[in-house]
Amino acid sequence: MKVILVGLPYFSKELAKNLSLNFPDDTFISLDTYYSKKDQIKFLFHIINADIVHSINGTLGKSKVLELAMMLKKKIIFHWVGTDLIKSTELFKKNKHNPKFISYPTHITDSPWYVEKLAKLGMDARFIALKGFEKEYKIHDFTQEFNVLCYISQHRAEYYGIKQIIEIATQLQQIQFNLVGIESYKEELPPNIKLHGWVDNINNWIQKATLCLRLPKTDGLSFFVLESLAYGRYVAYNQDFKYSHKCTTTDSFVKYIQDKKNSFDNNELTPNTEIAKEITKVFSATKVLNTIYDLYLNTITKK
Repeated sequence: MKVILVGLPYFSKELAKNLSLNFPDDTFISLDTYYSKKDQIKFLFHIINADIVHSINGTLGKSKVLELAMMLKKKIIFHWVGTDLIKSTELFKKNKHNPKFISYPTHITDSPWYVEKLAKLGMDARFIALKGFEKEYKIHDFTQEFNVLCYISQHRAEYYGIKQIIEIATQLQQIQFNLVGIESYKEELPPNIKLHGWVDNINNWIQKATLCLRLPKTDGLSFFVLESLAYGRYVAYNQDFKYSHKCTTTDSFVKYIQDKKNSFDNNELTPNTEIAKEITKVFSATKVLNTIYDLYLNTITKK
């Protein structure tokens, strides 16, 4: 079996590498057909005898690479991960989409909440994770100070929810909020928000946190969320993910954080170990890779 992985370069390279290590009798090739002319030419060579094109990023717009694969009657898998669905939904609403990209590929998504959204566009999608854990993480006790951690991109601070974090922190002045990824912001911040900029190892920060937040405007299943849970931390998330606590408003975030802080102050809060064990089991690297490999086999045999 020969599979070409295209789409988001980071994920396609990592997945191709891990599949190659676990299934050495098959061929998995990652090509950056977005930005590399060399890889675009390589695609023309490899597509001739490829069985599957796995695009980690779906589309309902134009794609010469995927249109060629479809013309050659190759099997195609769309792995929907986030902003690709937002863009495609807009195309669908304006009737500017390619209907063949709905009916021809096999559709999967790395986010459980996208299954329903894809169904509204006429796609019968399955949830299949992209990345898993090699082993259970060592869970550390909480530090003496209750604190909240959140990742905010320096260049997309509003998208990642910094304004809502400011509102939350303003109501919880006694709690420190550590923001990584961002080193400066155009507006004045409350004194209990600390910006730490880019960090080389976010896992160290997760281990020092009591509770982690995730609240971008739209989001695929974040590995920051999965790792926070795997380290036994509590997570407030604005998506409906069964292992974290869903918060959709500033007040709901404030209430959840305050409840955990009260438990912490009463020495009643311990690391979230049961969820940590379940997360590393459900999202084990072996399980993720085997699921994707089985999908390839089923896709090849599907008429």
